[in-house]
Amino acid sequence: METVDGPLLIVAGPGTGKTRTLTHRIAHLIAERGARPEQCLAVTFSRRAAAEMEERLDALLPPGTARPLVATFHGLGLAILTEQAEAAGLAPGFRVATPMERAEIVRDLFDLTPAKAERLLEEMGKVRCGRPREEIASPELAGRIAAYESALAARSLLDFDDLLLKPLALLRERPDLAEVYRQRFRWISIDEYQDIDALQYALVRLLAPPGASLCAIGDPDQSIYGFRGADVGFFLRFREDYPEARVVHLTRNYRSTHTLVEAACQAIRPGSLVPERRLVAVRSGAAERIVVQRAASERAEAELVVHTLERLLGGTSYFSFDSGRVAANEIPAGEAPE
Repeated sequence: METVDGPLLIVAGPGTGKTRTLTHRIAHLIAERGARPEQCLAVTFSRRAAAEMEERLDALLPPGTARPLVATFHGLGLAILTEQAEAAGLAPGFRVATPMERAEIVRDLFDLTPAKAERLLEEMGKVRCGRPREEIASPELAGRIAAYESALAARSLLDFDDLLLKPLALLRERPDLAEVYRQRFRWISIDEYQDIDALQYALVRLLAPPGASLCAIGDPDQSIYGFRGADVGFFLRFREDYPEARVVHLTRNYRSTHTLVEAACQAIRPGSLVPERRLVAVRSGAAERIVVQRAASERAEAELVVHTLERLLGGTSYFSFDSGRVAANEIPAGEAPE
């Protein structure tokens, strides 16, 4: 991947080596293009993915090379708040509240049962992350959010959502600090860009204005976190946000055989968000048969999936699912998994 300066969008189909592409690009920046490790930032969507990327970078970079920052969006937000605690108005030694602590605060504040406390936390999270406070329709909910935030502050605690909300507020109020981080992170790489939400998008735009060396990689057809607020539209508007962006398509599938890849493309192509969607299988192998099985009901379909997975994973022993076996008879009637 020779393009290193300026915005770059990589449209990477399934099995095309997204993580490999991203890690090799970062290693190339550091080892061949003179970028300092501290100037490179890689953002992933889980701590597991971040650990995998760090491991790959350690293997690719010359011995003794410092490791660039690899973090989730929330991890990045925490790093900014840790460095800028005073500017953000945080108490020394602040920390992130555990789920148990958050639930306990809500239960005590509003005298709620555990189940109702969980529902209120979920509702408050959606509102806090989704709209300005003055636009909250319910005065009661706005009051509960204010009380919850005051209780957190009194204990020097942050809510998980604060790890995005507070860095955003800080960098918007302090353009000088935003510029500090822009200068520090000269090359930013973001994995699974199709799954970012509005807060993450806003943070990206603050750190990587038009013209910045931002590399976003993902596949709009694999957007799966809409239920958590992810918006594939941010991926689709990348060229609007960065008009000078170069777009690269990864189309070589290294995971599956030709039969499976071609069938999958035929199925997804009519509704694909990638014009002229194309994948080419690299693996050779016999042309296996693709079987379509119809189930009589959702429950029957769920049982079929469970039994098929057990068979593929090597049997039906208690440990078939990595010590977390899900048996078909444990699926309540009418609650088949989606």
